[in-house]
Formats: sequence, structure tokens, C-alpha cells
Amino acid sequence: RAAVGLWFDHANWWALELPSKPNQELSHRSLIQDLYLPLYRENHAIDFVFADSDLAAYRVLLVPALYLVAPGVAEKIEALVAAGGTAVFTYFCGIVDEHDRVHLGGY
Repeated sequence: RAAVGLWFDHANWWALELPSKPNQELSHRSLIQDLYLPLYRENHAIDFVFADSDLAAYRVLLVPALYLVAPGVAEKIEALVAAGGTAVFTYFCGIVDEHDRVHLGGY
């Protein structure tokens, strides 16, 4: 069983690569590969996890550019950390809600 989960969200991928972002070169697929491949090459089992996944079994959760955060997602990740897991976030996380509206009060 994998101890590492790699967060994946299709809606986030779509929103992240819209042309209105600060950097037109941002590639969510490339970022996921940059996180996945070094662990894979070292023979670590990695699961792709989604908003409806049970995170309880993971010691580490990699969260690449989670720009769009749907309701309940932050709480789910916080629960993993509260239970002793580690969440590793890359840049550009927590910027907008599920409707691509900026969160008030900072990210």
C-alpha cells in the first residue's frame, strides 16, 4: 500500500491552465511529473488521490498547484495533517474557490 498520495483534480487542472494566469508557461502535467518521477524512480509507491479519496492511510500528501479549492478539500487535507500526516504544497495553492473566485482574506 502506498504511503504517498499525489493530489489530482481535473477542475483544478483546467482552471490552472486558463490563459488569464500570471504565467502562460505553467503546465500542471509537468508539475505532477516533476513530483511523481523522482519518487517512482526510487521505487516508492504513489497513489493519485482525489477529492473523494480516503486520505487516512497516507503519511505524505503531495499537493501540486491546488489553485482551485472546492468546498471540503481544505478541511480534508487539514484532517490528514491533524492525524499526523504531512501535506507538501507547491506554489499557487488556495487562490480561488470552485467558481474561480478569489478567496477573500488571503490564501
